[in-house]
Amino acid sequence: MPNALERRVLSERIRRAARKVCPRAFYRTFAKLTDNYMALRVLGFSRYRELVSASNCELREVTIYPNQPPFTFRPTSPDVSAIIQNLVREEWGQFRIDNVYSILDGGAYIGDTSYYFACKYPKSRIIAVEPNKVNHPILERNLAAFSDRASIAKAGIWHESCQLTFSGEFTGARIEPSPLIGEDSKGDQIVNCLSINKLLSLHNLDRFDIVKLDIEGSEESVLTQNVEWLSKARLVLVEFHGASIESKCTCFLKQNNFRHFTFRSVHYFYR
Repeated sequence: MPNALERRVLSERIRRAARKVCPRAFYRTFAKLTDNYMALRVLGFSRYRELVSASNCELREVTIYPNQPPFTFRPTSPDVSAIIQNLVREEWGQFRIDNVYSILDGGAYIGDTSYYFACKYPKSRIIAVEPNKVNHPILERNLAAFSDRASIAKAGIWHESCQLTFSGEFTGARIEPSPLIGEDSKGDQIVNCLSINKLLSLHNLDRFDIVKLDIEGSEESVLTQNVEWLSKARLVLVEFHGASIESKCTCFLKQNNFRHFTFRSVHYFYR
């Protein structure tokens, strides 16, 4: 394990220990202050203010990286936190690998992680998969500058091709393993779901160098069933939704010769 990575792992262990012993309200306040300090330090005052200030605009833009297109977001929404965590603090970028040519972004949301990967891996082809139709216009806008190598699939990810129920909004959405027909009274969506094996086939790829999964509870299905694709993945990044899912999937991936560490909410599995 590289020295820089060892330091990150050690700092993460300290953070988790502090989270256990600190009062919850104190820890949340400190974490929020840390996030805002990091955003201010990286972006500078002007761009930080553009990101966090309240606005009557439905959409706003902020420049995150020099010489890259601005990033579109919804002010005062969870989009702001996603930008800070994923573009500024680089939660999904703590383990860099060389020669990255294909990336799967499962649960692409508004394109924050796809945008990050597109900037960090300029030779990569990116497949962004997002089931929530509300996010698609912003996702498409944020990836428009990379349209020559970024494709968007309006779907969910499951261990097989099927239709499932999508509920919730923003970062609190969820795919349920119980199909319905049409929309019910709660306005839940019915979404088409694809397996990772199917996505490889559809895009004529023989592997994904990076597989990122933030798929709102579908991790157990995708990571423990129909997993031929695992042998074709070099780095798997997962945000788990539930302790039981985390335990089962981590054990399964370790049995399949992946090593493991965590950084904040992201689990890194690498060979």
